[in-house]
Amino acid sequence: MAAIYANDFSFANEPDTNLKLANQEAKRFKLVLHSGNAGMFIAMLGMLYSIFVGYIDTNNYSLWAQVTSHIMLILFATAIKIGYVMRCIGLHGLHGLGATQL
Repeated sequence: MAAIYANDFSFANEPDTNLKLANQEAKRFKLVLHSGNAGMFIAMLGMLYSIFVGYIDTNNYSLWAQVTSHIMLILFATAIKIGYVMRCIGLHGLHGLGATQL
């Protein structure tokens, strides 16, 4: 019968596991950061187009298009704010993990 020693139950893989978990968290926070950036960019383009349709080039668009552009202007502004919050969460999470390179 084999004897069981304390060394058989060592946690030699624990630091490696913690490193993998930290890398997975860093990837998630980077994804949140990049998603926030992309969301803000797309929302900014939509907002600029809504401003163009609703305020600048009103003669070439119907009344319904102008009303829709005014409504979409509010929604795109909200999307910019949501993207900014996502960006802040990603940066805060990466800073908390000690990541220096984005």
